[in-house]
Amino acid sequence: MAQPPPPYEDYSWLAFPKEKRLIPYMNNVSQLLKRRAKTHPAPKNGILDSVKRFVEQHLKTVSEVTSPINDIVIAAHADPAGVFGAPLYPGQEEATDYELVNSVMPPSLRQIVVDPAITGSDLSKKHFVHLKGCSLGKAEGFLARLLESFGTAIDGITAPKHVHGVSFDPHSGAYETMSYQFQIRFQLPNVKPCAASFRRSISAQWNLRSRRRCGCSRWW
Repeated sequence: MAQPPPPYEDYSWLAFPKEKRLIPYMNNVSQLLKRRAKTHPAPKNGILDSVKRFVEQHLKTVSEVTSPINDIVIAAHADPAGVFGAPLYPGQEEATDYELVNSVMPPSLRQIVVDPAITGSDLSKKHFVHLKGCSLGKAEGFLARLLESFGTAIDGITAPKHVHGVSFDPHSGAYETMSYQFQIRFQLPNVKPCAASFRRSISAQWNLRSRRRCGCSRWW
């Protein structure tokens, strides 16, 4: 009798921040992953304090994890400069970025080993690490170095290139979005009088007329 196909389900871990103002986003991500098909969020406890412990201990030893798995999902706050709010290593206090990953010596200590036993023997099956965090996909050098750390059992890594948003409503569910973000920087002559005129000429809303009055058509 033929064996049923493997379940190939995803497993996720969320790195909750200490700052209260940053927690609502993570709560919404938690609600999203709880409702995501074939996705199992790891429990929120003090034992799972890093990506390394989640990958090398939780996925290998917890009875609720069914091998072979499909993909790994890790969520935390992030920014386009390549700063990720999830600590990679136990006891890590500084931010996770390219410099931190690159400074761990010898290179063997950088490894966050995804055991091939939990991804299965089917070499045609691809496995990915999906990072959830704002604009982290723009930091390609950081992602490339992080992918090296996960070893040969992982075939690729993904991350949003735009502002990552998650909203949750108990009646309608969770929604995942990405938003464009534009930042324009340049130097204006006579900035102080221009800014003062701009502030005087507006009340609650910016308008085109006030921008012309102070000569700041390129203010933003």
